[in-house]
Amino acid sequence: MISFVDTTNGLTERFNRTLVDSLAKVSEDVTDWNKHIPYVLFAYRTAKQATTKIEPFYLVYGRSAQFFIKESFELIENNLLTRLFTLVDNLLKIRGQTQIRITKQQQKQKEYHDHRIKSIKEYQIEDKVLMYEATKQTSYTEKLESKWKGSYYIHDKLYKRIYKLRTLKGKVVLAPIDGSLLKLYHKLNWEPQIVITPNSKRIMAFLQNLQQKLTKLYQNFPGKISEVDVQLKSDGYLIRTSEQTISISTENIKKKDFNPYLLDISADYKN
Repeated sequence: MISFVDTTNGLTERFNRTLVDSLAKVSEDVTDWNKHIPYVLFAYRTAKQATTKIEPFYLVYGRSAQFFIKESFELIENNLLTRLFTLVDNLLKIRGQTQIRITKQQQKQKEYHDHRIKSIKEYQIEDKVLMYEATKQTSYTEKLESKWKGSYYIHDKLYKRIYKLRTLKGKVVLAPIDGSLLKLYHKLNWEPQIVITPNSKRIMAFLQNLQQKLTKLYQNFPGKISEVDVQLKSDGYLIRTSEQTISISTENIKKKDFNPYLLDISADYKN
């Protein structure tokens, strides 16, 4: 069993995408798409390709296709034999030019592929990873779901970037996975959370009132105090201004044992 990677069938997959997109344009009913395949294929074969700059039909038959909607795409020759030699000569030249274009395009694709391969990370045994589910990329029913599945452990390295995975419960995944479909799993470090309870709601209301009163109080010092920031801590409050930082514990607020100019504010705090 080998790992399936759709990019290894690049030409086929790319044409399939073109075919599907074209069928979507001409099919009014999603159930009759198969009836349009011959017409879509003919349109594809008679259109100039981005890589070759030539129609595939011409490269195969040595002439442009004849359409019933037009009188002719060919110049009428009086001498049939001369016309035949012209077609053969032109076909050989165009096929040679096409081969050069294809070679150049393949070289560009190779350089891009090699650069991408070098950037793919190699994993070690017991690395914790997530696996990309490529099937969800084109799924309409699962398009909003996470496309990364896991986490898994790297169980074995088969060949270069081909790996066997193991679930967290110890079960080895049967199908091998290409390394381009994996990424390292990073454990999320949770930030401390504030649980809102009836008591904490009163504290938050007190904080807002405290901030408003401090801002109003500090307006007596123009040019020195412009903003007041009140933060809730586990054991009290931290008041920051552009001039100073004041730490007030919850117990001190209850006892009114802190800076005198906050005495009237502390009266707003109630258990």
